[in-house]
Amino acid sequence: VTAQTGQAQWTGIVAAAGFLPNALIGPVGGALADRIPRRRLLLATTTVQTILAGTLATLAAQGAARPWSVTLIVFGSGCASALGLPAFQALLPDLVPREDLTGAVALSSAQWNLGRVIGPVLAGVVISTGGYAWAFAINTASFVAVILAVAPLRLPMPSRVDGETIRSAIASGARFAVREPGIRAAIVYLGLNSLLAAPFIALVPAVALQVF
Repeated sequence: VTAQTGQAQWTGIVAAAGFLPNALIGPVGGALADRIPRRRLLLATTTVQTILAGTLATLAAQGAARPWSVTLIVFGSGCASALGLPAFQALLPDLVPREDLTGAVALSSAQWNLGRVIGPVLAGVVISTGGYAWAFAINTASFVAVILAVAPLRLPMPSRVDGETIRSAIASGARFAVREPGIRAAIVYLGLNSLLAAPFIALVPAVALQVF
């Protein structure tokens, strides 16, 4: 997008399209993770992400990717991620014994952050040798890998509260988070990071093109 427009603000719009859904509809994803089968929710949201990633790869291969279309695709993928990520995080207690839960959370966090480091490095190599279309195609394949990993899982049904609506579930979760000092502190720190630090990623392409 930066290469096409030469405008850093367009890159910021694309980055915001990916980040905002987590803040806006992430709580809805949390409520859904406690109401419907998590495997089904994960398969549905990951399938949507796969389709959108494949669409972006196709547009890039045809030279038809435009800033507005990239923004819409990123926003759609961000919405799917916001709805599915809580279910993914809630899987761990269903996959490992309670005594192994701390290690499982640490391993999950490590692979998540390692992917954020290694992924862009690999993408840089792929883009420099094969172009953006190849990078987007490999990204599409990565979602297929998630589907293949989740599909065979047999998970217990979530224990929902009878008569509880999605709105009341979100409100109940918010009250619990406010009461618990550890969770409250984590949310504050994460909010500050998301607002003041994480958006730097939108400036990286402009710095690369204009400075380096």
